[in-house]
Amino acid sequence: MTPVHQKIIDETLIAAYTRMAEQISALAYPTAKEEQYNQEHLSHSQLAQDLTLIAQYVEGYQVEEDPQQAIERVCRVLFGRVGAVGYVLPKKFHKTTLGELIYAAYEQLIPRDQLVTTDAARKAFGVERQSIYDWVEEGKLSPYYIKGKQMFSSADIQHQTQQRAERHKHKQVENNVLQATKKSS
Repeated sequence: MTPVHQKIIDETLIAAYTRMAEQISALAYPTAKEEQYNQEHLSHSQLAQDLTLIAQYVEGYQVEEDPQQAIERVCRVLFGRVGAVGYVLPKKFHKTTLGELIYAAYEQLIPRDQLVTTDAARKAFGVERQSIYDWVEEGKLSPYYIKGKQMFSSADIQHQTQQRAERHKHKQVENNVLQATKKSS
């Protein structure tokens, strides 16, 4: 593994450990009297294994498990929200070293012909470009950053445009019923 990727893994493990220690302390959760931080212990954790798998995949090594599953576990552990399903990545995550590693894996995982640009997504929804940025910020759309460029899964965009059209159609039917009711009364 490259030293750069090893450094990303080590820093992420330390950050996760620090966050967990803070949460455990805040909950007054009783813990065994173990050593504080131990890099060797952390390097054998599931998080370390997942981060290593992602880095090895990016570096071109054959990996035993689906990198997508490892990415999902890493993101849930680091960015999962209490009481909610899934996770929300921090703003500008794609510009962090960990974000660059994750999106380098996505670049290899997702064929280019299955991605669309922000402009193509905007056209599919029939909205202004700012709406796409707003929806990303609100967590309504999940972008992939490929070589620094915001992209979207064409399947996700197609699915969401269909859902949006169905909601619009449903509202139109409701409005027609409401107007017919008003006219008859």
